Amino acid sequence: RHRQAAAARRLLNACVQVGTKPRAQVLSELAAIEAADGQWTALRQVLDEWERSDPGPARAARKGHESYLPSDD
Repeated sequence: RHRQAAAARRLLNACVQVGTKPRAQVLSELAAIEAADGQWTALRQVLDEWERSDPGPARAARKGHESYLPSDD
């Protein structure tokens, strides 16, 4: 599982850089991977970047994740 998450993270980060899919879509998928893998700092960074690209859905996602995000990494 860990290898799959790492591979997915690497590929999605490449998609963000190259821009082959809509940025907000890729960031949404990347946020899901980070959340599932418990990468809280990375999740916050993705949510911040996503919010700059597409504020409405990103804020809704952040609100959903806040229920289990630790307040101190």
